Amino acid sequence: MAVSNIWDHLNLPDQDEALLEDLAAAAWAYVGNVTGAPVPDPAPPALEQAVRMLIGHWYENREGTSADGVRPVPFGFDELVQSYRRWVV
Repeated sequence: MAVSNIWDHLNLPDQDEALLEDLAAAAWAYVGNVTGAPVPDPAPPALEQAVRMLIGHWYENREGTSADGVRPVPFGFDELVQSYRRWVV
């Protein structure tokens, strides 16, 4: 996913490119860990949206907690990745 796609999603000016690239790499790795499988290339639109949501969440909440408390992953993230989760018994 291009950083410009993330800028457009977050409605940001062209700045913080290195930070967004780092967040994107971490978000893709996180999605792979949640699903239990490597993310296919090209990624399905649902997983791309989940990654955009996660990047936006991490960009806005750069610390794990705040005065308002813990900030969970955004609503809808789990639903987007659920059908791609590989269940192992």
